[in-house]
Amino acid sequence: MTFKTVFKVYLAPLAILLATFWICFLYQIASEVFMSDPLWIMKANPWVGAVSNIGILMWTATLAICFFTGTLLKQNKGDKERAGFLYAMGSITVLLMLDDLFMLHEIIYPAYLHMPQNLVFSLYALLILGCLIRFRGLIFKSKYSLLAASFVFIALSTAFDIWSDYQKMIPWHRFYEDGFKLLGIFSWAGYFIILCADYLSSRKPGKQTRI
Repeated sequence: MTFKTVFKVYLAPLAILLATFWICFLYQIASEVFMSDPLWIMKANPWVGAVSNIGILMWTATLAICFFTGTLLKQNKGDKERAGFLYAMGSITVLLMLDDLFMLHEIIYPAYLHMPQNLVFSLYALLILGCLIRFRGLIFKSKYSLLAASFVFIALSTAFDIWSDYQKMIPWHRFYEDGFKLLGIFSWAGYFIILCADYLSSRKPGKQTRI
């Protein structure tokens, strides 16, 4: 194992730890705020957010598969287009995962960046639409029914989120909102898992993958 490989492996966690230490020291915040499990800090029921956490795990699995497969494809001549598609959609998955994990559009963007939810949703939609248009050729050649289903489910979840002011009029409002989101996440994950498997099965022999 080379020094370069070790550096790449530990760069991110060391950067996170240093940033956490600096913020805690500068603002006199207890390290437990950043380092400990939220449920332990809040003494909450261990099942709080269980379904949401499962969704976040699926986002994470999907982005890892996209970036891993994209890296393999990039090393094969003629596969740069497919690698670019996976990198682009993997990056969007990162954004959606972070939004879900840290409640960006619910709290962070409106409270700290003064961006209303409708604006955030519009920016997300434009970003996804741009990627779909850019890589439409690859998408139409794929088994895109699950991708289409993911957009339908996430659109339904977003509609319930936007209409949260009327949640008292709809019994089990939160169940429907997060239920549709979970179905959308699994559809999104299923599409890219199947797509990556298809890409790798048709991958031409190339150079050995370097990390």
